[in-house]
Amino acid sequence: MIRSLMVILCLAGPAAAQVEFGYHDSLTTRFGQLVVIGEPPSQQLAFNGTIVPGLENWSIAIHGAWGLAEPAVDWVVIHSHNGGNACDPPRHILRISSEGYSVSPAFADCIYSVQDIRVFPDRIELDMPHGDIAIESQTFIYDGTTLSARIDAPALGAGDPTVSDARRWLGQHPYRVFEDSAEQARFLRIMSDTEMRNLAGQMSGPGDGAILRDGWVLGAACMAHQCNIHAGAWGIRLSDGAAASAILANGIAPVVYGAAFDPVFQAWLSEQAF
Repeated sequence: MIRSLMVILCLAGPAAAQVEFGYHDSLTTRFGQLVVIGEPPSQQLAFNGTIVPGLENWSIAIHGAWGLAEPAVDWVVIHSHNGGNACDPPRHILRISSEGYSVSPAFADCIYSVQDIRVFPDRIELDMPHGDIAIESQTFIYDGTTLSARIDAPALGAGDPTVSDARRWLGQHPYRVFEDSAEQARFLRIMSDTEMRNLAGQMSGPGDGAILRDGWVLGAACMAHQCNIHAGAWGIRLSDGAAASAILANGIAPVVYGAAFDPVFQAWLSEQAF
């Protein structure tokens, strides 16, 4: 059954929108309707009944649309997936007006979360994490013709861990701590930057949200496409901000750092054993 979404965000001026992505197969803009055609493994996107060239993949979904009251332009964010394990760029942006539409190139290799969206009269900007933990964030900018990007790259670990409340990571994917300069600084107290990058890579795949247990915030995840071989875990003790971490590999004893011998973290580590 077609699920239809009407674009409703029409702002009076430049503003940051809340990013609440859906996965819709139909969306009504101010200028017509977008509809996902077909079923996996072969889906396409159509606008007012005509196929949009270049938007064909295993699966297509419409995240949502953003715009200003003036000028009358709708910016639509599209999700595209090839159905396999390859890490293709997952997103396109459509600029739609009374004159027609344009489609951005695919962007954001292997990055799926969006931190913020801003709409301006002449462009849309999406803030996203970066695959390199030394780069705090990246912004993709589409003006209807050109897709460009800028990056924010402070020194690795330039933040202040003493002002970081670890409880903000509760429920979030454990990898997220490595995208934050304050948390980088916390973990750089117990391991080298090379070791921290290795740990982040070990935790780049599936993982449940971080939890609170006995005064610790705890996270664990495995490596993308190698969950049966590599994983990692970390913990932050709320009483003093001490960090613990462990690099895990199948058949090898964990390599641990920091306050890893605290009984709470040891119990957490035992739950992550292969």
